[in-house]
Amino acid sequence: MKKVHQLYRSVVIIAVVTTQVFATNIRPSYPTHFFFTPTPYLNNEGDLVISLHEISYTLPYKLQVIASLVDNVGRNDFGIRYALYDNMNFGFGIAHSFTTFDHGGHGIRHYDDARLGLFLACGIKHTRSFDATITPHAQLGKHKSLGADLGIRNTPNEAFSIIGEAGLSIDMTTSTPWLDVVAGTRIHPSSIPFLMFDVGIDLVESPVDHFLESAPFPYLDVVYTMKTK
Repeated sequence: MKKVHQLYRSVVIIAVVTTQVFATNIRPSYPTHFFFTPTPYLNNEGDLVISLHEISYTLPYKLQVIASLVDNVGRNDFGIRYALYDNMNFGFGIAHSFTTFDHGGHGIRHYDDARLGLFLACGIKHTRSFDATITPHAQLGKHKSLGADLGIRNTPNEAFSIIGEAGLSIDMTTSTPWLDVVAGTRIHPSSIPFLMFDVGIDLVESPVDHFLESAPFPYLDVVYTMKTK
């Protein structure tokens, strides 16, 4: 936990320094994740995102490289995403968690072996103020699991968004269903449009029959975005 807090402080410091030095020249982009759920759309070529949960860069040919330093996005902590359509993309990579804020990890406990992770992010609805995405996923390795995550974002005004997610997965090895729920807000100050701040509460993933006994844990992130082209 101490290392995670140090990492979080480092990201904040880097973001503040960047703001002071480069603010007048930065063209903002946007993160391609809600909290743990990938969005169904990718950024334009050359767009860069740096945060604890998403480090991504969009390549030509509708490809995006993505990594997560804390927990994961789409149950993967490193991989590739490919845009099939404007509102759908396919991702694959290493299903694991390098480190976590809590004692477990979103979908992949940090003490589990890394495995192959696959997901399909499908947009259900997308407007200026509302997004809904469902992400079927599978993890293949020593432990095999199947499931889906639902991500919803409501943006009542330009200053902040409200984000909610629910995920269900079934460990095929033990036939145990696991549930995760997280909700919070993403703050996007108009004075620094390339910086966003995520604050939420995560009901740490637990077996369904013990879910209500799980202790909530804070979700925190600082998201830096920019267009490099």
